[in-house]
Amino acid sequence: YQNTMLLHISDAQYCYEIMLRAIENRIRLVGQSQMLGRFLMLLRSLVPQLYVHLEEEELEANKWAVSWLQWLLCRELPFDCCLRLWDAYIAAPKG
Repeated sequence: YQNTMLLHISDAQYCYEIMLRAIENRIRLVGQSQMLGRFLMLLRSLVPQLYVHLEEEELEANKWAVSWLQWLLCRELPFDCCLRLWDAYIAAPKG
């Protein structure tokens, strides 16, 4: 069981590294400010309550959203929580 679990963790780590490289390449290609603008537009339309809350708290998007985009929430959440979150994203109908 432990060996199987280690394989799953290393597979997840490998996929994470590939996703990070893809995001870095996309940011270089499109530009950070354009990616940030798109992200904020999606956040505002898909999760308006969270967007409003962040606006009410007067948080600058550059200070939190860039990290969310670049690190896929791995700086903010434990890795196992990130895996669950990514599973939900991928499994979503429009994933």
